[in-house]
Amino acid sequence: MRVVGVIVSVIAALGASCAVDATSVVGERSDPCLQPEDCPDDGNPCTVPLCFERVCFYDPGPDGPAVDSIGGDCQSARCEAGELVLERDDTDDDDNQPCTVDTCTDAGPLHVPADEGDPCVIGVANGTCNASGQCLVECSLTKPCPTSVCFASECVDDFCEFEFFAVPTEPLDLPADCTIPICEDQQVVLAPQPTDPPGDDGFECTDEACDGTTPAHPPKLLGEPCGTPSMFCDGAGACVECVVPADCTPTAPCDAPVCDLGVCGAGAVPEGDPCAIGVGVCTLAGACVDCIDAGDCLTPTPLCSATNTCVECLAPGDCPDPAGECRLPACSAGGACGGMNAANGTVCATGVCCMGNCVASCP
Repeated sequence: MRVVGVIVSVIAALGASCAVDATSVVGERSDPCLQPEDCPDDGNPCTVPLCFERVCFYDPGPDGPAVDSIGGDCQSARCEAGELVLERDDTDDDDNQPCTVDTCTDAGPLHVPADEGDPCVIGVANGTCNASGQCLVECSLTKPCPTSVCFASECVDDFCEFEFFAVPTEPLDLPADCTIPICEDQQVVLAPQPTDPPGDDGFECTDEACDGTTPAHPPKLLGEPCGTPSMFCDGAGACVECVVPADCTPTAPCDAPVCDLGVCGAGAVPEGDPCAIGVGVCTLAGACVDCIDAGDCLTPTPLCSATNTCVECLAPGDCPDPAGECRLPACSAGGACGGMNAANGTVCATGVCCMGNCVASCP
């Protein structure tokens, strides 16, 4: 928790260095930008700046551990949907003073002075605790006060007066490394900084994130688009042609799409199944035809011919009787129903059939 106030201070310091219009208000749409780094700090450690159409916006950052305003306040912080959530943390009781005894209570942190005369150390200098909980380090012309990147000191009336820094004067923070250097117990440590993820690793199917203080590149979700519009992430960080057969486009009417280890291929459509391209069903030989049996055909062509075509009839008996007692049903070679004349001389109601008509006699 001692890192909390430090990180906020650093972010604020960085934001203050951005050049913005003098009339703009931090976090509002009036902030101009060319890139996210131009956007000022909005005061919320759980948001990340965006630069859209040269205007600053702020989106929720990743959920997880967050920075707090102060360390040693018996609170921990986390980000949830862009909001800072504070909770009691009994391990966050250290005020970073060597001559206090630190505890957390229901009323908040309690820092009681240590016993007067107890030994204490600041940097590499040995001192003695006084009744007020201060570490007194003696100094003289021949015994200068210690200094470090986490504090400065000067000798005043034979005792060192210290100025402690939350952020070390050096080293400088390295970008995109998931860490930020801070001072803890007068020493430089690297604290987690989830808003400082690593740079792009060059792979479209990985994200850039922080695993504590370690840069990470977790794979994107299975099926996310990548590369050309027809490619997908395989869930393991690779950009592939397909993750399921439906991602592949058939190249022939009776070729079924197949996805094998991210590569599209083709397999045979089972006999009788619908064609992958066009209308019809597939034969065992891989041809797309109207039908294999009558179950593939519908009215008005309910029958399947020997040439795998849906037709009205296969024989005259499949056709309805035409009008007239001297007309008979007929089925053409193409499977179309029609009519034909009964043979001349065929007995009919009033005589015999002649040229399709029922007459008294046929000449």
